[in-house]
Amino acid sequence: YEEKPELADDEWMEKLESLKEMDFPFYQCSWIGGEPLLRKELIDRGMKYFKSNLVATNGTIELPHWPDVNFYISVDGKKEMHDAIRGKPETFSNLCKTIERLFTLREQYPNLRLRVHSVVTPQNVGEIKATIDFFHKKYQLDEHSLEIVRDLSMLGAHHDSPERQAIADQY
Repeated sequence: YEEKPELADDEWMEKLESLKEMDFPFYQCSWIGGEPLLRKELIDRGMKYFKSNLVATNGTIELPHWPDVNFYISVDGKKEMHDAIRGKPETFSNLCKTIERLFTLREQYPNLRLRVHSVVTPQNVGEIKATIDFFHKKYQLDEHSLEIVRDLSMLGAHHDSPERQAIADQY
């Protein structure tokens, strides 16, 4: 990985073509990790191999016009929490602008679904309900999915410690 951290777009296309030649049953691709829209060209070229494509994005980059792609906007909490977790001011405002742009496209594209995704961590668990309520009321979301992180080793708690149990009880 250190020598060659990621494949070039053409290398990805070669791999997808070789799988296609082997009658690989392509169905869905989830374009995730970091910010996938930094490699729009790869997604644009690669999505034709799949019946369904999902892009999980932080919402700070303008979304391309891909009507057959499902977008999930990552939300870590309300403004202060989200910006703190992301380590950069205005990320919350930028993702809200992205959702607002999507919202205005719903009339033109009736199949467009507004979805956000939150990873629940010890840092944001206390305001997840408020986050869900905020986004549902403000944007009439179709979906707000949750992923619960229970790897508490980062907090220094031993597997059977009272500290770890207390944190897990919050979930």
